[in-house]
Amino acid sequence: MVRPDAMQLRQFYSSPLGRMARAILTRTILKHWPELHGDMTLGLGYANPYLRPFLKDEGDTICVVPAMPAAQGAIYWPQQRPNRTVLMDESAMPFPDNIMNRVMVVHALEHSADVAATLNECWRVLVAGGRMLMVVPNRRGLWAGSDASPFCYGHPFSVVQLKELLAQHGFTYVDHQTELFIWPSRRPIFRKVAKTMQALGYLLVPSFGGVIIMECEKQIYAGLKEPIKRHTTARVYKAAVGNAIIQSK
Repeated sequence: MVRPDAMQLRQFYSSPLGRMARAILTRTILKHWPELHGDMTLGLGYANPYLRPFLKDEGDTICVVPAMPAAQGAIYWPQQRPNRTVLMDESAMPFPDNIMNRVMVVHALEHSADVAATLNECWRVLVAGGRMLMVVPNRRGLWAGSDASPFCYGHPFSVVQLKELLAQHGFTYVDHQTELFIWPSRRPIFRKVAKTMQALGYLLVPSFGGVIIMECEKQIYAGLKEPIKRHTTARVYKAAVGNAIIQSK
């Protein structure tokens, strides 16, 4: 499966279209998660642009860990601070059970070679009642069919498909919204009318946004069809203090 690498993703979010998409999606993400009160937060895939608002001062108790799949590659993040990025296999994360309060999945699920394993791992590392926020291409939207953005790669989802998939892997649906009603084009003319297109999209075709943002919660009573693999060796990197916070054998 063809997927954009970390450099391509960084280039997109540095472009005018990417900056606009990031601003629109960040507003919606902050409606779901306005604050992270000391939460351990995992950003799976390429979530860096959307994790930035949660990155506070050096002494803050919030631990934000961007985890990038090996097939995608990784980049140093955040700039001008100690690196927090972890390079890993998304179907076998190097974290112990019940360690993350929140997981944000961006540019990951649609590219996963084993979606079931990826979701099982997200369930495993979340604490009981932990929240997960999925950002995936909308099958009904224009962005999944346009090569102007990374959202055209991989497998798009419908809202119904995503709800069913999450339910099958032990997550309770909380809320969702479709976003990006602007035309996915690099031409400046479309950016000039972006505000109008967004307003019309919310009003007239609210289910046809370019991406789906869906929040769900870990079910502590869920019965999974297959046992989740437990890792005998795990290490979580916390760059906020420059030390490993967990190491077990």
